Amino acid sequence: MKSIAIYFSHTGETIINNEIKPISEGNTAKVAKRIKEYTECDLFEIKPLKEYPFEYEECLRVAKKESREDERPLYEKAAINFDEYDVIYLGYPIWEGSFPRIMATFLFDNDFKGKIVKPFSTHGGSTSGYSDKELLGLVKNGKVKDVLALTAEQVVEDNLDELIGWVFDY
Repeated sequence: MKSIAIYFSHTGETIINNEIKPISEGNTAKVAKRIKEYTECDLFEIKPLKEYPFEYEECLRVAKKESREDERPLYEKAAINFDEYDVIYLGYPIWEGSFPRIMATFLFDNDFKGKIVKPFSTHGGSTSGYSDKELLGLVKNGKVKDVLALTAEQVVEDNLDELIGWVFDY
């Protein structure tokens, strides 16, 4: 089965054990790249047309506004031939209890007909929030599996043992 890891990730600052820490690469990007190592899947990063703030607190302020106003931030479009893929690993950070609104834009724009969608999230302690429920409403025609929720601490410390079993569990 051919697969692709599609993800949105934020670089700048993250929260680990209630402490804000700088990161040079987003946690979700690290997990997507690890999935690529395991599966040799393709990678696609969802890149916003308007960058999110580097600082953690400012980024959350923007995320709250987007969530409250149900915004659909724009991203750089790229032609993904979904017909090529059987499995889509879908990654995102948890902001304000769910995925960033840019993910909602991406999901709304695409049809996942006949695809297995394996969502994974990274978070600072809030689990996957209610992103699973939102995914069910936005992933058109695909089979959505349970969300794998990884903490920022797990990612930063490269403690991703549970990832390999999850990757191959269809």
